[in-house]
Parts: sequence; C-alpha cells; structure tokens
Amino acid sequence: MGHKLAFFPVLLAAACVFSAVYGALHNQISYTLSPWYFASYQFGHFGIPMSQWNRVGATLVGIYGTYWMGLIIGPPVLLVGLILPGWKAYLKHTLIAFGVVTGTALLVGLVALTVARFSSPSSQHWASAMHDYGYLGGLLGIVTGVVYLVVARTRQRKATGA
Repeated sequence: MGHKLAFFPVLLAAACVFSAVYGALHNQISYTLSPWYFASYQFGHFGIPMSQWNRVGATLVGIYGTYWMGLIIGPPVLLVGLILPGWKAYLKHTLIAFGVVTGTALLVGLVALTVARFSSPSSQHWASAMHDYGYLGGLLGIVTGVVYLVVARTRQRKATGA
C-alpha cells in the first residue's frame, strides 16, 4: 500500500490536468456555439485580456475554470483505487478512471446542450447549459470512475482466481 500512496500526489496532479484539458476542449465547443457567451460572462470574470477574447481566451477560461475539479474528483477515485493489487494496476486504472470521469462530464454536458437546443433558440443559453451541467457531469463522473475501478478489481480477482 505504501508504494501506491507514494503516487497519490502525482495522480492528484494528473486529475487536475485531466480536468484542465477537459475544460479547454469543452470551451472550444462552447465558444463555437456562442462567442458572445464568453464575451458577456466568462472573459471578464476570469480577467482575460481583450486581445485574447477568442479561442485562446476560451481555452484559458476552460483551464482556469476546471483544473480545481481535479482536487474534488481525485481523492475519492484515488482512495477507491487502493483496492487494486499492486502499484502498476493502481497507476494504470486510476488514470483510466480519470478518463472515465472526463468522458462522463463531457457526455452530461452534451446531453444538456442537446436539451437546451430543443428548448431555447439562444446559442448563449446552449453554451451556458453545457457549462453548468459539465460540473454536474464531473461529480457524476466520480461515480462512474469508482464503478470502473470496482469492475477492474473484480476482473483482476476473477483472472487470478483470488
């Protein structure tokens, strides 16, 4: 267990990187939908210079707005990951679990976007819905990431007969 715990800070940082990359990519979709949403709300809120009120600024807003979610998502995923035997399995499967969390957040955001597109003619509303529900997706992603880890452990146990 000691070897696995040694990876905890590095993997927590990795969770922040996954979150930041998600935010950057998510905001490219949101910016495509509504540059006005960013100009009206996001750029000023995050102190983005006017010279970067474009896709670069949207990327920065995504990074600044989501990296910290790794600090929320990381601990529960990493703690459940301790059920995996050995540090290699722990490292591999917790990184995959972060990918599962990211995919869940993206899926929830895209579902919110789809619902918003059918319920509102405003592209600004579409981008806002995707943004707001992306955070919910990150929290739901904790559940899907944990489920992935439990399934991975169950499969390993069956494969080894232990």
